[in-house]
Amino acid sequence: MSAITLAQVTDTYLFAQTKSKLHKINTLDSLNEVLDYIKRNENQIDCIVATGDIAQDASLDAYKNFMLSIGKLFFSIRVISMRLPVG
Repeated sequence: MSAITLAQVTDTYLFAQTKSKLHKINTLDSLNEVLDYIKRNENQIDCIVATGDIAQDASLDAYKNFMLSIGKLFFSIRVISMRLPVG
């Protein structure tokens, strides 16, 4: 049995608008910085686990922004479960 390497990204609080900020922080820029750090410092990630609040504004575009950012780093994406807020 061989070991696997996981990375966890949590509570990204993304918005539909890519320049939106939460507490003066552009959340999409912050996510991309974290992903760049992972790319620079980890030789191989077998799986990324995304937890917590992905979208701050509950918009479909916020989730699309997340997938676009993750897709730049990880070639194969599998969604186990995603709960989209209603209302």
